[in-house]
Amino acid sequence: MANYDGSVTDFLKAVFGRIQFRILKQWRGKATVFAEKLGASRSEMVNYRVVLFTSGKPVCLAFSAILLDRVSEEFKKSLSEAEIPLGKLIKKHKLDVKRKMICSITTDDVYRISDTFSCYSPMLIDYNPNKLLKGARYLARNYTMVKDDLPLADVVEIFNVSAFL
Repeated sequence: MANYDGSVTDFLKAVFGRIQFRILKQWRGKATVFAEKLGASRSEMVNYRVVLFTSGKPVCLAFSAILLDRVSEEFKKSLSEAEIPLGKLIKKHKLDVKRKMICSITTDDVYRISDTFSCYSPMLIDYNPNKLLKGARYLARNYTMVKDDLPLADVVEIFNVSAFL
């Protein structure tokens, strides 16, 4: 059996065979509310991303906050220039990253998702799972990517459960 590194792209490809990835929004800003989660100062720069995975229909909406001080210049360049999922970028740049699960929930209440992942609430205003995924039930997970025992990124993935049935 092959090793599974936790990449949502690999998981979705295993389930659906083919998966499309699209960056809906990406920007850089201060760590602010993510500072504590990432073990950084509020003024450190973070790359924020909102992405959508589809396979004929939307299956996953993902949000990430990546601390830029903990990656190479080449990684930063790939992050801003390429339409590549975060897990694929990590593989491409051969980063040794572990995923540390923070929480996961299953719900049909999109407001519960917003409350649970309140750090992402400003992004959820524009990227509401009900509008993009059109699911009746959601599975959401939040994890931190850890590199060299330091948090590198905070990630929330929201899956449309009906897409898997």
